[in-house]
Amino acid sequence: MPCGYKRVSTMLQQILRDMWVDPEILAELDETQKQTLFCKMREEQVRRWQLWDEKIGKEDERPKCQKNGRKQVQFLTGEDGEPWVWVMGEHANDKSIETILAEEAQEKAIAQAREEVQQLRKSVEKELTQLIEYKPLDDLEQKFDLSPKTIDPLEDTLEIYCTVDELRQRIEELEPDVKLSDKELEIRDELADKADFCNDSLKLDLNKNTLHFNFIEGKRDVLQDMGVNSSGDGVSVLVAAWERRVAAARAGDILRGLKARRARANRIAQHNALSHDATWRDQERKAKEAEASMREIARAAREAHRRSSNIVAPPDTTQAGKPPNRESVMEWFRTHELNRGVGLDENNKPVEWFHGLISRSAAETALAGRPTGSFLVRLSERVWGYAVTYRAGARCKHYLVEAAPAYRLLPTGHVTHYTLADLINYHKTVPITETGGELLLEAVAPLSTPDILCAPPS
Repeated sequence: MPCGYKRVSTMLQQILRDMWVDPEILAELDETQKQTLFCKMREEQVRRWQLWDEKIGKEDERPKCQKNGRKQVQFLTGEDGEPWVWVMGEHANDKSIETILAEEAQEKAIAQAREEVQQLRKSVEKELTQLIEYKPLDDLEQKFDLSPKTIDPLEDTLEIYCTVDELRQRIEELEPDVKLSDKELEIRDELADKADFCNDSLKLDLNKNTLHFNFIEGKRDVLQDMGVNSSGDGVSVLVAAWERRVAAARAGDILRGLKARRARANRIAQHNALSHDATWRDQERKAKEAEASMREIARAAREAHRRSSNIVAPPDTTQAGKPPNRESVMEWFRTHELNRGVGLDENNKPVEWFHGLISRSAAETALAGRPTGSFLVRLSERVWGYAVTYRAGARCKHYLVEAAPAYRLLPTGHVTHYTLADLINYHKTVPITETGGELLLEAVAPLSTPDILCAPPS
């Protein structure tokens, strides 16, 4: 006994070392021994994994030497040793997402307004330069003898930021009293029109992000605002104040536009969410219907399998071995099989393929001249069951059917059936053998009702 135990222990150690079992050894073990061996192998796997995990943990704790020139990322760790994480919105001082979005929109609007004001100032400066610049001065030098003494007072007297009326008045004072031609009068009238054009009120129209001038009565003249104080500092202050007013107004317009677009986007998102929710509900309903249908199909399949599977019945001593004679076969059929409805349909009428207790030669005679696929079923005298006689070309084949505890073909029939009729219907679509391809296509009825189906004499 100790030697046998030692051999078993050595064999178990070898199995746990190699984590492999010889199939021949495994086949000799019963179910309890197999489960015990499986538990031992699983415990060995867990033990090896724990050793490996401890080894990896020790290697991670070792300080790794850093190579020169290699960049590394080291995460900030918290008090618990885990990477430090900041979740937005959980701290008391954190801003809500609505506040952050509002501030971003305001900053974006202010930046865009400042950029537009810069472009507007450049455009205004260009327009003012074209209006204030005195272009006919060259024509006057050609028509009149303007000496440097006469021109210097003109340049000293002219101020950049004076009004257009003052410009025109001073030029008229310096012009000699000379009769001008019609063409010169047209030039002077054109200059006067430009001056009137400049004296009109200017207003910035910012509709649709476009920069252009619109003339509206009652507004202050930009030129006059700039010409109140001829010093550079005063003009700069006025221009800066004007730019701030325009930027503030434009920023408000841009911010309102952003809010409107955001509200429109939220409405579209809500509409899409409702649409997606309806689609999801419809898909969920269809999925539930499909699942219910699959459950019903599975239930029907289980029921069919239950009826066609082996039925555990008490052992019948009368069916042991080979039937002794014909009388025993008839008595067995009337006692056991007739109560199970063999040879009868749902209306208790004889089925056309059952011929009762007939001989092998009589069955072949009944199938003589019949096409391939013709068949009949008869009681067998060799087993406690039946025989299927099948017409295959010029000859007949005979297949035995065992009746206890369920119906199956001998000797290699793996599929069992609850009734003999189920077996016949099954082989109408599934061949009896794969090589022969025998399908029970046409049943041959007996000439008269089999005697065994009639009531036995009292």
